[in-house]
Amino acid sequence: MNELDLLVENYFTDSFEASDLFRLVEQVLSEQEELQDIVGVIVSKVNQHTDTSKVKSQTSKTTTLTDTGSRANRKEILDLLNKSLASFGDYEVSYVQDTAKDGSAIFVANVAKDGKSVHNVVLKQGVVGREDSPNSTKFEENLANAMNKGQDVELHTGAGEKFNNLADQVISSINIRDKKPLEGKTFEKLVKRGDLSKIYTDNGVTSREPKTDLISTDGSVRMSVKKKGAQFISAQGNETAAVLLSVLQNDSAAREKLGGIIKNYFAYEKGLSQLKGRNPEDREQIVTKRNFLLKRILNFGGFDLKEKIVREAILGEYKFEDETSIPNYFLVWDESGDGELYTAEKFIRAKLPQVKFGVRGRGGTRGLSLRGDT
Repeated sequence: MNELDLLVENYFTDSFEASDLFRLVEQVLSEQEELQDIVGVIVSKVNQHTDTSKVKSQTSKTTTLTDTGSRANRKEILDLLNKSLASFGDYEVSYVQDTAKDGSAIFVANVAKDGKSVHNVVLKQGVVGREDSPNSTKFEENLANAMNKGQDVELHTGAGEKFNNLADQVISSINIRDKKPLEGKTFEKLVKRGDLSKIYTDNGVTSREPKTDLISTDGSVRMSVKKKGAQFISAQGNETAAVLLSVLQNDSAAREKLGGIIKNYFAYEKGLSQLKGRNPEDREQIVTKRNFLLKRILNFGGFDLKEKIVREAILGEYKFEDETSIPNYFLVWDESGDGELYTAEKFIRAKLPQVKFGVRGRGGTRGLSLRGDT
């Protein structure tokens, strides 16, 4: 309920005088018009700096602009606004540049009155500026270029030469103490596929993609590269069953049966992967069954398996027979140029409290998957 609705409601419940109501309504309408004018000025100023910007959505509290460009474009826009638009009478405008937990960029012009936020103008990238965001997988080679600086090695192509500066920023931002394992080493993309263990092949897993992304030429540093906010697991039925069975130490009929249940109910044919187009009752039943499956996976036999599942999903210690495919370091980066290097053990300890599991549909006819996000 907005302020105007509250005034009208109070008029009928608190016996306001009609003249008081009309005066207050005029005041609220005047303030709303003033705020709309301020928002209009901000939008107009944004449009002066980019001819692609447009209003995507607007409510009484938020105006969202899309196609405002890359992070660099949006930073420049807010910096220019900050120099020219700081206050409008009783209203103050502040400018927020930050990074969300999922690694996405936050660029906001906040309008406040009497210290209270009343409206946000949010700048979104949209289609424009995506060419300034690197392909995460290819960018791993740009990071290798940055780590190989000063070494007599050939540059990798990666996501393109223009992203080498971003990679340099990521590597240079790593704490000097944490960076010691990189000293004197050269790195390259690990192209060798991993050797799958029997428990994974027995459960129908065929993907041999290693968990290691970059490896030092002497093999001592095996690095998994993660963009901040990226999923660490998205496994379909066969792999989910293999992960679960591999972390359970005891052999039992119940253990094997649960593996079969996972593969069965994760299959598209079971009908649990599609919510779109279902009636409310069916949707509720599907969600209930998904949640039941998740609880059985995470708490089999009365034991909390979350830590073991996270570890296996991140490292693949039971998945691979070869050490090369199993990382012992993790490099986390974001597009603002921040980078952190962890040992595998430190990474697991840091991320474990943040992990949220879910059973989700993968779209099309691909069935369910076990999803893990931080």
